[in-house]
Amino acid sequence: MSNCVQLETFKFKPASNLDVGADAFFGCAALKTVDLGADEGAAGAGAFSGCTALTEAALPKVMFTLEPETFLGCAALSKLNVPEELESIGKSCFRGCEALPDLTFPDSLVSVDRYAFPGCAEGTFTFTGDMPDFAPAKDVSASFAPDAVLCFPFESDGWTWPVCKGYETKIVYPALDNVFNDLKKDAWYIPSVQHVYYTGLMNGAQ
Repeated sequence: MSNCVQLETFKFKPASNLDVGADAFFGCAALKTVDLGADEGAAGAGAFSGCTALTEAALPKVMFTLEPETFLGCAALSKLNVPEELESIGKSCFRGCEALPDLTFPDSLVSVDRYAFPGCAEGTFTFTGDMPDFAPAKDVSASFAPDAVLCFPFESDGWTWPVCKGYETKIVYPALDNVFNDLKKDAWYIPSVQHVYYTGLMNGAQ
């Protein structure tokens, strides 16, 4: 089905399980919406790569892996659900998705490969669990554009100043949400010293 230049919408029949092959819709430049219509499923590498007109993708409710280059170059993609129980995001999965909406990832997410989100400059990415393993070697900058906003839970493991240096960040903690939103500052929780640091205090602050 790749390179079907006149295909504008595609909806799979509801199913309990669905497996979309690699490069299935590659280069379908007119495709605007796709609904995978399954409770659980998978999509191969590059499944929607090069679908430059794609604005909306409905993924299966449960999906364990987003393969490499799944949405590579889908610059118009502005509506997307994040599957439950997602465990990994492959290399260049959302690279060049300039209109990508704010996304919230489940605490099951354990790995994010390099170049997963470059070019998604407007995005706010909320992680509900500990810091995933960012390739290479927990280098957040290899996965996100410099303008990305990263949100993470209070007292979660892995999210530290050295790891996320240079990014606007927010701590997700119910009792403090309004405070952080009002201040609109970067905030850091460092378990070893039990302090919340703000951007303006980072240099030599105690």
